[in-house]
Amino acid sequence: MAVYPLPYPMRSGQFDDSAQFRNPAGTMPFPHPGDMPVGVWLGDEVRVEFKGVAPPPPFGLPYFPTDVVTGWALWSSPVFDLQPELRGVSNNMSNRSGVAGSPTLGGFGATPIWGSGGKQLRVAFSKAPSTPRFAVYEYEEGHIIDPAKIQPITYTPGQNITAAYLTGTNLGAGQQYSTTLNFAPFGSGMRYWRCNLLFLRLESAFPADPAPTTFNLQAVYY
Repeated sequence: MAVYPLPYPMRSGQFDDSAQFRNPAGTMPFPHPGDMPVGVWLGDEVRVEFKGVAPPPPFGLPYFPTDVVTGWALWSSPVFDLQPELRGVSNNMSNRSGVAGSPTLGGFGATPIWGSGGKQLRVAFSKAPSTPRFAVYEYEEGHIIDPAKIQPITYTPGQNITAAYLTGTNLGAGQQYSTTLNFAPFGSGMRYWRCNLLFLRLESAFPADPAPTTFNLQAVYY
């Protein structure tokens, strides 16, 4: 909104300087906005399918002393803007997520989550019954002000969260692996944040076991 006189009168109804557009002092960033929508992101249900081990995932593969990694898949959330009220400070115009079979995570924009305090990324996960020869690792990326500079803020290749998916007592064939996990940004005060889940297909070195081939996953942020 301009803070100097306009060169001509504006017709009624051509602009609105109330609520989230109100900025009488012309400040940057704007004042805290009003009447903003509830912050939420709804992701599509996707099937995570394993690729071969080459090329490797962006930040490498973990080491398993008794298992061999025979495939991997990477699911990445969008880059979330958890401080969208800092409007105009940097770009936040994208909305993307993906399952990567290549090392490129892609996208420098960010998805705004208005009123992000107390909200979490919630991931629902399911896999068809099979022997439990897989592993899941989680790592986060972030930056305090620039979505184009997000980088790992937890150690890579990530934290082993496989046990969270083994929800039954029978870890052999016939178990239904399904659960919902909640993820929140590491630390506090992070503006731009992304969550990555690295799925690994394993075969035991002594002896080789059947491996799962696909996972179903759906994520939301609210």
